[in-house]
This record gives sequence, structure tokens and C-alpha cells, in this order.
Amino acid sequence: LTSTFLFFLTPPSQFVLPSSIFNLLIPFRLPCVLPIAILAHSLPLLIIKMSPPAIIAPSILSADFAQLGPECATTMERGADWLHVDIMDGHFVPNMTFGAPVVTKIRSHVAKPATPGERGTFDCHMMIAEPQKWVSEFKSAGCDLYCFHYEAAISSTAAKDPADYTTTTKTSPKELIRYIMSLG
Repeated sequence: LTSTFLFFLTPPSQFVLPSSIFNLLIPFRLPCVLPIAILAHSLPLLIIKMSPPAIIAPSILSADFAQLGPECATTMERGADWLHVDIMDGHFVPNMTFGAPVVTKIRSHVAKPATPGERGTFDCHMMIAEPQKWVSEFKSAGCDLYCFHYEAAISSTAAKDPADYTTTTKTSPKELIRYIMSLG
């Protein structure tokens, strides 16, 4: 069994195999050399798969709180894609961090992206007792993406229909999966 190794220099944006083999799109951020091994006797084409580019989203908890706005701006200037904002209320977790007014001040130092997920996105980790109650306020403050703890979201009294949520609501991972599956 003999093999032939072909090397293609990919363009900066993407590499596409000829349709005669099959169509495969592999995105790249930078030009790179992609080795492709084509084995004799029409064996399957072997391709080294590339992971999507990482998103760098440092947490602002490590910033100097006395200089929070300028430190966030500097972090973005030095190459961060997003900022991870940990919101803690002292109820759901024992610590307290930022409220919406602080997020508003930070946003004034970091340009808001046109759409969530682009550079400048605020990824807000809501470690708070009633996340549904606060989403509108944090959105107005400049948050773009939200991450809730399921047990806080399911048992929240701020739900649209509080009768659906009681203190006996199951919040184990198994019950959460059943609940999500029931939604279709």
C-alpha cells in the first residue's frame, strides 16, 4: 500500500475541496498548510480537522475595581474578544459583585457589538436568585449574552406564571433534561 501526501496552501479565509471528491468547508483565521493524505486504491480521504478559533473572554473579577472601566478597555485593546461579567447577588451565592449600574459604566468604556457574539460582547454569568427578574435591566445596561443557573431560573418567582413554579419543583439534572425535552 503506497500513499501520496499533497500539501495545499489555504487562503486566509477558507479551504474547499474540489466537488469531484466531495465538498468540505474548513474555516481558518490565518493561512496554514493543510496536509491531505490520499491513499491508493480509492481509500477514504483523511483530513486533519481544525477546531474553530477560540474566543478569549477574560473575567472582569480579576480587574482593579477602582479602575474597572479603563482596565476593561485595556483588556479589549490587548486582544480580548469578549468580557465575562460575573453578576452575584449575595443570595444565590454568598458573594456580591456588580449590579446593572456598574455594567452601564463599564459599557461606556467598551464599544457595544452590532450583534451579540462579535468583538466587545459582554458575556454575563448571572449567579443570582431570580434571573428572569433582572434580564431587562442588565440588557439595558449593556449585557449581550446571559448564562443562568438552571435551578435559579426554574424556581424563580419572576416566572411568567408563578403557579407553574413551586418550592417542590424538581431541579436535578435529570428533571431539567425532562423539562427541556418536553418543550420540543
